[in-house]
Amino acid sequence: MRLYYAFVTLTAGYVGVTMYQVENEVVFLNKIIVLTIMFIGWGVNQIINDYMGLKEDKINAPKRPMVSGKLLKAPSLILSASVILTAIIWSLIQNPLSVIALIFGVVMNIIYSYLKGFGILGNLSFGLSISSCIIYSYIVLGGSFHDFFTKYLNIWIIVIILNMIMTYFTYFKDYIGDKETHKNTLVVLWGLKKASNMGVIFSFIPLLIFACLYNKNIYFLISSLLASILFILTGILFKKENSGKNTYFNLKYNFAALSASQASLVCYISSKNLTSSYNFQNLEGLILTIVSILSVITIFNLGYKCEEE
Repeated sequence: MRLYYAFVTLTAGYVGVTMYQVENEVVFLNKIIVLTIMFIGWGVNQIINDYMGLKEDKINAPKRPMVSGKLLKAPSLILSASVILTAIIWSLIQNPLSVIALIFGVVMNIIYSYLKGFGILGNLSFGLSISSCIIYSYIVLGGSFHDFFTKYLNIWIIVIILNMIMTYFTYFKDYIGDKETHKNTLVVLWGLKKASNMGVIFSFIPLLIFACLYNKNIYFLISSLLASILFILTGILFKKENSGKNTYFNLKYNFAALSASQASLVCYISSKNLTSSYNFQNLEGLILTIVSILSVITIFNLGYKCEEE
């Protein structure tokens, strides 16, 4: 489900893994398992999200698999529940407290389906949902909530903000259906013209955030600039066309921008590495940035159709 979105949860999870890894040794297999859970996590949650949003999707995306019947509801929900249960069992074995973050993410995704129609609360609930990937990845490897919120509160807030901006641009393609079903997103409340103007302003926020974080790390500089450019490009494209099919197809730059932004935070955090004299994680973050950008755009260009999404 929305394979390009898997890089959003993957990069968010990668941030949490890096937070723990800068001060602790991590078993490689556990790292792979965590990142695998993060990669497939979006698809699992998207099943739930689609099920909760069937009413407006019948207008916005009548050919979406679950709406059209190509994707059967019961088997899909059972499969998603099974994956979540498997992740919970493994997490309980590793660190029982991590299940709190895992459940929080699922609950916030469900809440988002309701709060989407209440202005900025929809953006916030989505941001909180994705941010749980960071908390979960950090805690399941052995971290504590106290350490997370005392050491990385700023990073957590930044990820929430980045996801709120990304979510904002996704509302343009749903404008008609959201308006008809009284889902008062910010785009519906402001109207297309004002919303597209505000989008340009919002698209510069990531650049300002990264400028404040800048720490002379060349990998972070490159990756954050790539992410910032993609966000600004998104703002310009939605200013140019705030309705029509391109409000869907231009989202590839939006999703790539978010994935790259979160990957750039891997570079930023890994610059504080305390576990080894040779730090490969900086380069790892840059590679993650480039791979995420290319993967999201390539997957989008391979044939995702507006009417099916």
